[in-house]
Amino acid sequence: MRRAALEKVFRDERRRLYGLARALVREHHAAEDVVQDAALRFLKGAAGYTERGKLRAYLVRAVYTAALDRLRARKRERTMTETGSTVADAGASGEETLIAAVRSLPPEQRDVLLLRCYSSLTFAEAAEVLGVPLGTVLSRMRYGLEKLRRSAAVKEER
Repeated sequence: MRRAALEKVFRDERRRLYGLARALVREHHAAEDVVQDAALRFLKGAAGYTERGKLRAYLVRAVYTAALDRLRARKRERTMTETGSTVADAGASGEETLIAAVRSLPPEQRDVLLLRCYSSLTFAEAAEVLGVPLGTVLSRMRYGLEKLRRSAAVKEER
């Protein structure tokens, strides 16, 4: 595929990719760097693809991989382990509570949820990006949503 066509695919998906990167790395500048790294990987490796859907999945995979690389590097730089609160403050907004609940999910469930919600991937595309069977993606999504529902139910009881 020609470089101009690849650049168009990237431009069309940039906003969605930034949302995914931001959800994964949680910092604006780091998310921008992740998307830039993914764009370079994409332009180098996507030339053999001809289907737009496969290009999109390849691009999301590049963002996902770049974000994981950044998180691993960040973890190596820290001397202390990062601890995140699984319970939002009582005065937190609904959005902050949801973000805290999503962050508290196990990584494999959180990643499926983010790929579906931020990148609007199909379950099959998410399975391809993560390199796992479709059934695994479906069960991770189900269990992740169940945990979010339980978390919301606990909040309502308070």
